[in-house]
Amino acid sequence: MRSSTNPKVLRKIASFAGEYEKHVFLPSMESVSYLLDRPSCFTDTHSVGVAWLEDSLLALASAPWYGYARQGAPERYWRLAAQAIRQAAAKVGQHSPAFTEEIWSNFEVLCQHPKYCTLQKDQEKNPIKPNKKMPVIKDLASLHLEIENIMGYLRQNFEVDAATCHMYIKSRIRGMGDKTTAFLLRDIAWVYGLEGKGSLTNAYNASHIQPIDIRVRQVAQCLWPQLEGREWLVVAQHIVEQCSKADVSPIQFNQGAWYLGARIIRNASNFCQRLNQLDC
Repeated sequence: MRSSTNPKVLRKIASFAGEYEKHVFLPSMESVSYLLDRPSCFTDTHSVGVAWLEDSLLALASAPWYGYARQGAPERYWRLAAQAIRQAAAKVGQHSPAFTEEIWSNFEVLCQHPKYCTLQKDQEKNPIKPNKKMPVIKDLASLHLEIENIMGYLRQNFEVDAATCHMYIKSRIRGMGDKTTAFLLRDIAWVYGLEGKGSLTNAYNASHIQPIDIRVRQVAQCLWPQLEGREWLVVAQHIVEQCSKADVSPIQFNQGAWYLGARIIRNASNFCQRLNQLDC
């Protein structure tokens, strides 16, 4: 590109964060609420943030969207997780010691017997056998029993140490690595307006809420070729530093880069060229 740190390009990429909110985040959260049998119409991120804090079950059921969909597992996993949570809460209660195992049992049944799924598109799927990616919901449920509200807990602790929150979630939830953990933390910081506050004023901490998947990495390498092959945290910190210099939200840049790569440019052979056309 003409200038690897051209603020105009960074702002253009960040502008696609609005598409991520409108076409990905809000519809997914509405699906979660529907599957919990408490359908809500979320008009913006604020409404989601309020709902998370008011409803710890919704907070729990929203987390598998990051734990499953963001790690590349079959998309239905997070939907079945929400349904399994609803069934378990109705049967044993969300504070019962049996809650975790009840969720897991329900989840396995739904995966292996699609006819019991709420959504028709999931009923039409073939059965899925258990695999190593599935314990995400079990570990999230165990964490829920300890801290009551996953989103509220992370929101509260962000301002103290985002990097520690990242390591805590990654160590507690099997199947959630650096990328998926950062996806979850990024959106919590975004929903609650925590960017640039508390520990997130520090580039190192802010880097831990920058998920670097193949899409974001592709955009970053087009902008800054020297990042090719570098560790995810190095790429994340470079994004934070360059966006901060250009007065662009690193969170919105990350969301916009993901949306561009996943939904618009995709795997085009001329990816960098097409990205460069944004600066027209």
